[in-house]
Amino acid sequence: MKIDTPVVSRELERVKALATYNIDYETLQDKFSDLTLLAAHITGTSMSLINLMDADTQWNVSRNGIDLFCINKEDSICQYTIKSDTDFEVTDLRSDYRFSEQNYIKNSSLSYYYGVPLKTKEGFAIGALCVLDDENPVLGRKQKNMLQLLAGEVISRLDELKRIAVLENKIQLLQVERRMLAHDIRGPLGGIKGLAEVAAEEGLSANKNELLHYLELIKDSSQSVMELADEILLNERQKRALPPSDGQTNLLQLKKKIEQLFAPKIKDKDIDFEVYVSELTARQPINKHGLQQILGNLVSNAIKFTPKRGFVTVELNLVGEEQNRLLKIEVKDSGRGMKKDVIDAILENGAISTQGTGGETGYGLGLQLVRQIVAEKKGSFEVTSTLGHGSSFTITLPAW
Repeated sequence: MKIDTPVVSRELERVKALATYNIDYETLQDKFSDLTLLAAHITGTSMSLINLMDADTQWNVSRNGIDLFCINKEDSICQYTIKSDTDFEVTDLRSDYRFSEQNYIKNSSLSYYYGVPLKTKEGFAIGALCVLDDENPVLGRKQKNMLQLLAGEVISRLDELKRIAVLENKIQLLQVERRMLAHDIRGPLGGIKGLAEVAAEEGLSANKNELLHYLELIKDSSQSVMELADEILLNERQKRALPPSDGQTNLLQLKKKIEQLFAPKIKDKDIDFEVYVSELTARQPINKHGLQQILGNLVSNAIKFTPKRGFVTVELNLVGEEQNRLLKIEVKDSGRGMKKDVIDAILENGAISTQGTGGETGYGLGLQLVRQIVAEKKGSFEVTSTLGHGSSFTITLPAW
């Protein structure tokens, strides 16, 4: 039987709304564990989840009583919840044709599901708070209303995390500006110092002693400023040896994050997956805003269109001078490849909807979101592909 996937109105806007939170999906368990635990206590169920839904994947960011990190969006129950205005309930998952053939249902005793959408202030459902159980509990209206309140608290905490991230990003930009200022002042002050040295050496016939005294002061002052600039630059170099702050990441951390996020999907399709980073710049801090959304969608797309026992590779490099450093991201796969008209469509609007090699649904939104983020960052986006021989996506962004 063909299963119809629910169509969510304004889906691109919904995915963009989630992307604005710039969420690291692996870091939210502790921040929301109290809410998932409370949801289970309120309903008397054995399991509860907070799920966030991007273009292709459901990320289970906080879990209670169940070990599940991510599944394909099209395989999830919560895809129906985010379509709902208020809630979505299934009293017998094992007899419901939409879910009965899913592995996480067939290989478990799960029977009951109840979920409420996580809606932003603009009305976009970016995920769901849900409870599950092996039995079939009867939830009263008061219990359901309390879950609605918990869903509002989830959004409030996400909004607060976003505000903190914005402030941290502003602080980091100020630090970058300070480093650039130090570079800028060294040149002119070096000239002043050189002029003072020449004047001090040659002297002038009129009021020579007094003039020499002033010139020596200029020399000493310029030297002090030079030392200050050197000290600022030294402090910045020393900071690179420290772990990045919350608003930063580096290539090594980015590599680890991508490997962890997609380990379940890689294992499921038996794909050879490698992430390469430049050793020379692997530990230098970069602004992480938007990177997980970009890499997440590119890698998810590559996995989707790569057959079993194929390969997907990711290359991460920092290129260019320190003050104008660029992050270069290249994602390659051995998938089915694309025709020229498909590549043109991607470059024009990012929208393409096809079925993956494992039957996965192509929502056509991931690449569109990537293009928009790259454009906002004033980066470049390139696609090359040969039909039957795979594709390559190359993105270049300012590192700050």
